[in-house]
Amino acid sequence: RADDLRGLWVYLLKYAVQGIITFNLPVGVLGSIAQLTVAVCIYLTYPLILYIPVEILLPDARSHFPSSHPFSVEFWLRTALVLVTFTFAVLVPHIELFIALIGALASSSLALIFPPISYLMVFRTSPIQKMFCCCIIVFGVTGCLFGTLYATKDIVCALSGLPTWRPFPR
Repeated sequence: RADDLRGLWVYLLKYAVQGIITFNLPVGVLGSIAQLTVAVCIYLTYPLILYIPVEILLPDARSHFPSSHPFSVEFWLRTALVLVTFTFAVLVPHIELFIALIGALASSSLALIFPPISYLMVFRTSPIQKMFCCCIIVFGVTGCLFGTLYATKDIVCALSGLPTWRPFPR
């Protein structure tokens, strides 16, 4: 569709595209409703996101802080994790650039690099399957390298005050 291509073009040229997607919405009732919906979704899913770190840290926390109430240690651990992530979000300048760096490393690794490596390690494959898996791995490593390179460059430019390089001239 034409709207998809226009959105891609605007993103590539970085015309007024802000780091947080909801900031790109128009000012008004619909934009405010969308921002409120995203905030509520984050608020409601945050306990689910912290489930794995809490499960990992909770046995050590209970051994260091014995309590007569079984849920008090878990409550304070969850509170501390929320406060730590909130502190990072407030104190780190240009956090969207660091999120882009983490995304470039983690997303390409989890989606394109590790699955074919795991597949090759677990299953016996034909030479064509091996070649296909290797192509996916090369594509993932290339995306990881370029994404990490550009995210790191954007962080350095933002922290040093230099202008950000654009892929296409304005």
